[in-house]
Parts: sequence; structure tokens; C-alpha cells
Amino acid sequence: MRLFIHVGPHKTGTSALQASLHKNHAALRQRGAWYLGWEGTTNHTLLGHVFLRSEPSAPALLNRYFDAAVAAGCDICIVSSESFSKYVFDPAPFLHAINGLRATFIAYLRPPDDRLVSVFNQMVRHGRRVAPIEERGNYDPTYRSNLTKWAAADGHRLVLAPYDERQWPNGSILDDFLGMIAVDATGLDHSLEPVEANRSLPAGLTEVLRLANGLAMGEEMRRSLSHGLEQLAFSRPELFAKGSALDRDARIALRRALRGSLDLWRPHFRAGFEEDFLISEDF
Repeated sequence: MRLFIHVGPHKTGTSALQASLHKNHAALRQRGAWYLGWEGTTNHTLLGHVFLRSEPSAPALLNRYFDAAVAAGCDICIVSSESFSKYVFDPAPFLHAINGLRATFIAYLRPPDDRLVSVFNQMVRHGRRVAPIEERGNYDPTYRSNLTKWAAADGHRLVLAPYDERQWPNGSILDDFLGMIAVDATGLDHSLEPVEANRSLPAGLTEVLRLANGLAMGEEMRRSLSHGLEQLAFSRPELFAKGSALDRDARIALRRALRGSLDLWRPHFRAGFEEDFLISEDF
């Protein structure tokens, strides 16, 4: 069985890809590829968290998923969770648990400024962020903290793909991912609801919600406000100017930081990876 582990990282199209893979479970199974969300979800984040917590049951749970793939007659098995690229994730128990299978770890690289804005946006929408985006905390624009562990996994392979619609077949991350693992994407359901795609709010509405997070409002009211702003953004996109929450100098600094680490990642770029979109300062 060929094993593909999609490790994210967070805010590189993971929600959309996971929702699409899960929605097309039956069609993918017919094509010899096994993907099924864990415990009623569209991804394997809960499974990844079992490894994050070093729970003794983790290997058995993972192998239960593998057994289901074998029972379905699939020779390709796909696991997807951003948990695997968390800073604190220890790869050793997971690598031990895959029982000698040679895994291909797949990650998407997104320009670090765009990714930071998307991370910030999601934190604001979930009510966990009050501080402005300039307070970046431990955000790593180089991806070293996310992916070094998988690049160093003996006997396995890390493949890096571009988070760039221009480099995806049909502009689809689903088609792009399946193309890398040699699964035909023809005729699959590519439709996604906004909640499945986990789309970001425009910068202005993100700032409104961030300031509201600092007010003494109840959680129900905060969620209602967040939902209302999301509905407004998705139903009337023409009302909001496109732009970044970061100024130009901040964006350039983040891209230059990544540029300094590209020698580490180039050996893992998938065939045809065009890197200029990651580091270009022509906004």
C-alpha cells in the first residue's frame, strides 16, 4: 500500500482539500484511493491530536484506518491533518506506528505574508485574537518549525507543492493533490460551501471583529457577529476593497526570511515547482 500523509501546514488550503477528498470518498475508493474523515469530520486532526498527546492507543487507531483501506481494496491511503506540522509534534511515535510503510509526506508552501494574514484572520474569527497582526508571536515564515521533522524522516520522502492556483491543474487544489499521487480527478465533485473552504474575511471586517473580540460581550453574541460578517463578505464581495492587513515593508521582510531558507526546501520541490510566487516583491 502506498501511504500519503498531507501535513498542511495550517492555512495552505487544507480545509478545502480535506472537504473535497472526504466528499469524494466513494469515487476515490473506486479508483483505489482511500480517504475518509476521522470520527465524523472531514480530516484526521483528531487522530493527529492522539499522537500529539502521546496516547498509548494512537498506533492502534492509525492501523484501524489502514485496515479499512485494505478491506476496501485500495492500494493508496491518504491521511490529512495540520496537526502533523505543529511545532510540538514529535514524529517518532507516528513513524513507528506506520509499520514499515514508506510514506510520502506532502505539504503546500504559501507566501509567508499571505499565510500570516490567513492565520490571523482565523484566530480573530474564532475569538482567540485581540492583539493586532503586528504582534506575530512565534510565527515562523521559513517553514523550518513546521516541516524540518518530515524532511529528516529516514526512509520516507517529503514533497513540497506550490500554494498557487496558477500552478494547479484547472486551478484546483484537489486536482493538483490527486495529480501528485497519480489518481484521476476526472468527474469528481469540486463544489464547496464557504464553511468548507474556510475562507478569510476582508481585511476591514477582520479588524472590526478583532476590536469586537476585546469587548465584554457574550460568546453567543460574538459568534453571531462573526457569522453576520462572514455572510456579508461572501454575499457582497464587491463592497470590500482587496488588500492586505500587513504593510508592504512587513510583507517584504517575511518573504526575504523565507528566501533565506529556500536552499533547504528546493530538493523537496515537486517537479515543475515555480518558486517566484513565494518570494516576489512585486505586489
